Amino acid sequence: MRNLVQTMMLSLLLLSLGCQKEDTVEVRNYAEDSRILQNFVAIDKQNLAYYLNLNAKNDFLKLIPTSMINQLDKVSEEHLNRFKSEINHLNAFLKNEIRNGASYVEMNTNSDCYFKEMNTDGIRILKKNVAPTSTKLQTLAEIGNIFFYRIGEASSPEHFIGKDHINALININGPTNSISATLLCSTGTSPQGSANNPSLLVLSSMSGFYSGNFNWINSVSGDNVNWTFEGKLNTSNFSVLGYVYLTDD
Repeated sequence: MRNLVQTMMLSLLLLSLGCQKEDTVEVRNYAEDSRILQNFVAIDKQNLAYYLNLNAKNDFLKLIPTSMINQLDKVSEEHLNRFKSEINHLNAFLKNEIRNGASYVEMNTNSDCYFKEMNTDGIRILKKNVAPTSTKLQTLAEIGNIFFYRIGEASSPEHFIGKDHINALININGPTNSISATLLCSTGTSPQGSANNPSLLVLSSMSGFYSGNFNWINSVSGDNVNWTFEGKLNTSNFSVLGYVYLTDD
């Protein structure tokens, strides 16, 4: 009898564990789903906006890893809607900065990059496709770096003396999928006079980070140009994480 009772108890325990295993549903977090969705973000170059291309054409699908395509069906509807909301907020930021007179706009996804000149009345900015290596940076005369301040955080412009053209290697990382920031540049003969014909560079990315390399060109020739930069992050959720390394190019 004792053996029979033990056998019945063991059977009930195994049956209970089996039911629990069947009832277990795998739930992925938002970070995992967003990493998949990032591969399906495309750039509307005519309207300067990001969009989610889930019905991608064959030429676009070639840019997306097969493993990511196979995982798309596992993305939850809640996470999909949250990711779309991030895109909408980034597009609203771009639209507002363009309306306010942006000089240049940079847009990035996992598979594409687009740089647009809006107006060239201020300081010229040339996008460089290949960022300099760390070895090259060491051979140049580094003149300073700039912090990007989040919304609501007190900041002041940074002033540097350099040639009539300088190079800026920009890196921004954050805990969100979308990166949005601005970098305002002006020049003059003194810090107080650095307000002539400023150029506003608008930076954006839907890949979770931003990296770019630009050459800033002043119309004044010489080696004693006063450069003034002011960087701002379009977020109040995380601290300063972006930097600009300035060098005489």
